[in-house]
Amino acid sequence: MTDWQLLKEIPKKDIYDEFYVKRCHKAEYYKLMEFHYLISKLASGIYLFFGLYHKDTDILYGIVCYGTPLMALKARDETILGKILKKYHHRERLSKVNKLIIAGRRLVLHPSVRGIGFSAYLLGEAHKMIDKPFIEYMSVMSYYNNFFHPQDYAYYIKVNSLHSLKYVYTKRGPKGEGIRERIISPEQNYGYTLYVKKELLEKEYLQYLR
Repeated sequence: MTDWQLLKEIPKKDIYDEFYVKRCHKAEYYKLMEFHYLISKLASGIYLFFGLYHKDTDILYGIVCYGTPLMALKARDETILGKILKKYHHRERLSKVNKLIIAGRRLVLHPSVRGIGFSAYLLGEAHKMIDKPFIEYMSVMSYYNNFFHPQDYAYYIKVNSLHSLKYVYTKRGPKGEGIRERIISPEQNYGYTLYVKKELLEKEYLQYLR
């Protein structure tokens, strides 16, 4: 008869142990573009990409894209970042926005790894490699459910605003007709999420954290 013995000290393997995140190139985004609800090319200003790869196969399963931030955001004004920027005049403020902030633009996961927390994992690992003190996200999806973000953000704000279509068209000028394809109603909802990397803040800004 075989003497069975209880196996000990067997390391528990987590699904996250099978994947890793690294910086990658723009071309990688187009491998997963068809799985994003906006099947379109990336806007200008995108310049930083991080991919989620399987360790054994090096196959890409997810990607997050970062780019230059918008110059003005209603939700940003309600944060410490807004307080910092308000003290600068217009031209200098634009310079500070580009220096201090990076903005998440697109997040895409292959359908086979959705619903198990990989969005938060991918963003969390990307944050470790970003060298700017403020990381912000703005999306319609996060207005309704913010489940895909890591839970260590400093600010999460829901924004609901009603715009005049006449105002939008006027500001867009002669090329404004193209906006008809994107705006169904003048109501705009989005969730704004801001991460603060305190260790990267210069001394002059630390007073705003108190």
